[in-house]
Amino acid sequence: MKLKERKIIAECTQRLELDPYDAVAYHQRALAWLKLQEYQEAIADCNKVIQLKMQNAKLYYHKGLAYIGLKNYNQAIENLSKAISLDSQYAVAYNNRGQAYAILQEYQKAVADFSKAIALEPEYILAYRNRATVYHVRGEYESALVDYEKTLSLDPNDKLAYFNRSTIIRILDKQGRTRRSLSQATTVIENDLESNSSDNDKISWQNLGIILGSLIFTFFFVKLVSFSRSPIGVTTAEYKQQNVEKQANNEAIDTQQEQTQSRKETLVSFKQLDTDTPQGMFNYGGSTVWAPIRAKVDKKIESEIPGFKLRYVQPPIWNPSSTMGIKMLIEDRLSIVQSSRPLTSSEKKIAKDNGYELKQIAVAIDGIAIAVHPDLKIKGLTVPQLRDIYSGKITNWKEVGGPDLKIIPYSKSPHASGTANYFTQHILNEKHITGNVKLTTSTTEGLRIVNSNPGAIFYESAAEIIPQCSVRAIPIGYNDRELVSPYKNTPESPQDCLEKRNRVNYQSFQDASYPLTNKLYVIVKQNGQIEEKAGFAYAKLLLSEVGQKALQEAGFVAIR
Repeated sequence: MKLKERKIIAECTQRLELDPYDAVAYHQRALAWLKLQEYQEAIADCNKVIQLKMQNAKLYYHKGLAYIGLKNYNQAIENLSKAISLDSQYAVAYNNRGQAYAILQEYQKAVADFSKAIALEPEYILAYRNRATVYHVRGEYESALVDYEKTLSLDPNDKLAYFNRSTIIRILDKQGRTRRSLSQATTVIENDLESNSSDNDKISWQNLGIILGSLIFTFFFVKLVSFSRSPIGVTTAEYKQQNVEKQANNEAIDTQQEQTQSRKETLVSFKQLDTDTPQGMFNYGGSTVWAPIRAKVDKKIESEIPGFKLRYVQPPIWNPSSTMGIKMLIEDRLSIVQSSRPLTSSEKKIAKDNGYELKQIAVAIDGIAIAVHPDLKIKGLTVPQLRDIYSGKITNWKEVGGPDLKIIPYSKSPHASGTANYFTQHILNEKHITGNVKLTTSTTEGLRIVNSNPGAIFYESAAEIIPQCSVRAIPIGYNDRELVSPYKNTPESPQDCLEKRNRVNYQSFQDASYPLTNKLYVIVKQNGQIEEKAGFAYAKLLLSEVGQKALQEAGFVAIR
């Protein structure tokens, strides 16, 4: 295969020497580079075609695949979106964009893309399994079960789908929840799993559901790694022929089963703490900083205390935030609020005027990470330098030891973001953000901007910034002799970041040697109703030993 691709590259290069404007030759060479995993070369040739005004959906699709190969998922999404805009029937582009969204944990967008791919190609196996994976991670077990069933009806030999479906069945049965009918093939995998487990050595399937966040993402990443090794994209027919990929998935399953077996003795359940948690469905929401907690901790709580249902509700118009969450709590649209800032005096007054009080309960410590372009050569920043950048006094990176490059600071609105509110009060000394700062509507938008603009700077919760591969969080210090990194260890290279994952520097956040730290709060309405009981019960679970450990696994620092 490599000889074939090298030959194509040589032939196209010869054609381009004779005719530098041969767009077809550039595109053919880009495809050859792509198959050889020479992604930068593939992108360069795609850009040549674009410069020649010869644009089509496949061109942007292939460019998007190259960015996936580089693990630059924001750029992949941008190019796959362009491909879709040029060809709205491009099923494989929807599927691959969905994979990129899933890696960035934008699950709603990922599900929408997988669903569109399925609508365009009803037997698109990979899209069904990808959508099932996202449902699985989100704890939407019935929906995941349906998609795993469909995957198996199209490909009965998919061991990964068998394993994950069986896991879901056990969780639903344990919780006593109704599940849809299963195909006859279910017995095969269940019997196989049962035969490897004695009565005294069975995995607690409810507890297995707790660790599915990490387990299922391992499978999903294996899928993406396999995808990047053969990045031209797959249709239904091609997918059925990918035996090498299936072998990789099967090996991942075997490894994860061994890890699950070794961890089962140490798993601790929230159920052991379930003494006064009320039963019912409770609406909650608030700060986007809490997104990792909702995905990793709240799902764990629900799976172990089935009667305590947490229903995430976001504002119908505005972006979710601490401010909007507290507003919705006051308006009786939420029962519990997750906030990245303390209550304001005006919020307390409004609540008191309505005949009740709001209670804030600190449950964790979060750090604020400062994100810059991964290629920006900068040692770090002091807090005064950071203040001067966002107040407009420092406008070029060369003023702080970097390159001769204009600084473009970005922030979310302090009126909408608890993190931005903290930054304004404690870093800018309660001064308003000046006109030199550009506002973003979401963390995702801010990260995309920084990734595509070498001079940009943006700040957000460390739990959201540190795992990202598309940007770099820089060290911060009270002075330039004591710069402290927000990473636990040396940050991984962009090439290794996805597999190895960067970790938060918990110790420096806890001992405050890292200057930018903030508390996370559960906000409870003290009105004597069941929602008050639910709020205090939720805070109690998070403050327990189990809860504090779970919060740390989600990227935050235990407060106890």
